[in-house]
Amino acid sequence: MRDGFANFANELVVTKKELEDMRNEKENLKGKKSDDNYSQQSELAEKEELIKQLRERQRTLIESEQMKYANLQNTIKETDQKNIETIEARKKEYETELVELESHHQEETVKKVSTIEKHKKEQERRREEYKKKISEMIEEHNKGMKKQE
Repeated sequence: MRDGFANFANELVVTKKELEDMRNEKENLKGKKSDDNYSQQSELAEKEELIKQLRERQRTLIESEQMKYANLQNTIKETDQKNIETIEARKKEYETELVELESHHQEETVKKVSTIEKHKKEQERRREEYKKKISEMIEEHNKGMKKQE
């Protein structure tokens, strides 16, 4: 190769149309890149908004569940208090009923003891009366025997 031609062999020849096409392609790629960046930013903004909504929903659900739990605890406390009051009321009723039963039983026992005491006195009185009659009869019999003698 000759000295003058060897330098040009590594160079490319570009026409004006090819240069214009390359510039247009470069502009198209820049526009596409800009569109892609805008699209990515829009998607990112949408996803951030979705994350924000999900976090808000999660916070709302947590607050709702905390309220339900607090209400449930209050209901349990109220139910426990009502149960305690019911137990105390029944306990007082049973104690009152027991006192009444014991009192009634005591009255019945006193009546029975009184009746038994009356019967004992009556029995003692009759025994004394019979002893007296027997003594009188023995005395009459002895008198009658003495008269016959």
